[in-house]
Amino acid sequence: MYFSISIKEILSRFILILFTLFIFTSKNKAQNLVTWVGGVNTDYFNAKNWSDTTIVFSSMNNNHLTIGAGSPSACLLVGGNLSNVAYRPGKLNVTTAGVFTCNGIVYPNNSDSLNGTITLNATADFNNRNISYIGNRANCNLTINGGKLTSKNGTLIATGTGGSATVTLNGGSLTVGSGGANMDLTIANTVGLTAQLNINGGAVSIARNLVIGTGGRINITGIGYLKVAGDKRVQLNGLITDGRLTCTAGKSLAVTYDGTTTTATIPQNGNSMITEYPDSVVLKTGNLVCTIQK
Repeated sequence: MYFSISIKEILSRFILILFTLFIFTSKNKAQNLVTWVGGVNTDYFNAKNWSDTTIVFSSMNNNHLTIGAGSPSACLLVGGNLSNVAYRPGKLNVTTAGVFTCNGIVYPNNSDSLNGTITLNATADFNNRNISYIGNRANCNLTINGGKLTSKNGTLIATGTGGSATVTLNGGSLTVGSGGANMDLTIANTVGLTAQLNINGGAVSIARNLVIGTGGRINITGIGYLKVAGDKRVQLNGLITDGRLTCTAGKSLAVTYDGTTTTATIPQNGNSMITEYPDSVVLKTGNLVCTIQK
């Protein structure tokens, strides 16, 4: 039997094979899965603490990082790089058993499973360039002690079957939506999910909508506040009425709309010359207004 194949057909098939190999190798490269070991010390930026000891922190886009418990050391991030996008891991997740403390800068391109115990301290800048999933099919205890947690797109607190979360803001900020899409804060929006958001200080800012299910709760104390884009007075007052939005016992929440955003906060003494906000202190004396950044 005789087959005739033209040079053009041979070249076409060769190019197709090369293209397939390129896609395959590129996909494998993009999915370099690296897990936290913690065998040397707590340092996030020590490659010997990871399962792939050859990772280069100035070239992280192809690395998908998963932080587990570590043995013997939990993961601590200090330092980091804000401007160089090559430092951004392709993904940064934390497992149910994981313990992650962030005192520095990390801008992952994705974080679709933030579980376990996560702490952001005053110098932290954790900025996820996609949607953040906190308590995804597992439990998460997330505490912000003055640092910044930001998602470019939306944030889900308690999601997926079995998801639960407690997020406590003692200062700093939780910002949902920074120029992305679908910039909603969604809290336990499926039957059976539970989530508690405690705003003890600092600011929770939502660039689009607050979506909260029957298992979601928000509690505001001190000078903390909740701010949502648009006129959401009816929604927030409704949440106060049904008990999903509460505050310190003996206090009451004021819900105000300034033409751009709606804010829920505990009112301060209107006769005082000093008003404290999470990020500043304002002194008013007659026509003079002085704002001091913290």
